[in-house]
Amino acid sequence: IRNAAEKVYDRLKGQALNARKTGVTSDDISSAMMRFLAEAEGLSQLPGGIPLAFNLVMDLARFSLGCVGDGDSHSVGFGDRPSDNEVDRLIIDLATKRKQIEPSWNHVEALETLREQNERVADYREDGFCAKSIEVLDGWEKAVAQDSKVGNDTASHEAAAGLESAPLTQDALDRLQT
Repeated sequence: IRNAAEKVYDRLKGQALNARKTGVTSDDISSAMMRFLAEAEGLSQLPGGIPLAFNLVMDLARFSLGCVGDGDSHSVGFGDRPSDNEVDRLIIDLATKRKQIEPSWNHVEALETLREQNERVADYREDGFCAKSIEVLDGWEKAVAQDSKVGNDTASHEAAAGLESAPLTQDALDRLQT
C-alpha cells in the first residue's frame, strides 16, 4: 500500500512542482491519498495490523502535504484537502488503539514528526496540520512527564524516610505502630 501511495505521490508532486502549467496542487495530492487512507483503516482490522496501519497513516500524512511548505506557493492549492481531517482522525484512533495494545509504545517520534509537519505548513494553514493528533499525543507526553516526576518524587521521599518499596516485615510494622 505504501509503495503504491508513494508512486502516486511522486508522480503528482512532480506535476505540482510545475503547478502553473499542470494545474496540479497539494489539494490533488491530498485527494489521491484518500483511497490509501481507506486501505490503512482496513489494514488496522487485521491481526497485528494496528502498528502497521499507524505507520502507514504517518507516511500518507507526509505524502498528502505534497509541496506545501516547500516554498512554492503556486503548488499549495486552495485548501480543499480532504485527507487532512481523515488523517487526523485516523492518527488519533490508531495511536489510541496502539497505546492500549502496546502500553510501552513510545509515541514521541510520531509527535515530533507531526509537530515538524505542522510547522512546515504553518504559513498556509490557520488551523494547523493534524492539530488534534498533536494535542492528544502531547497530552500523553505531558502525562508521562508528570507521572515520571511524581514517581521520582515519591521514590525520593520514600527512600529518604527509609520506606523503600520492599514489603515490610512484621517487626517493621510493629515498630511503625509504636
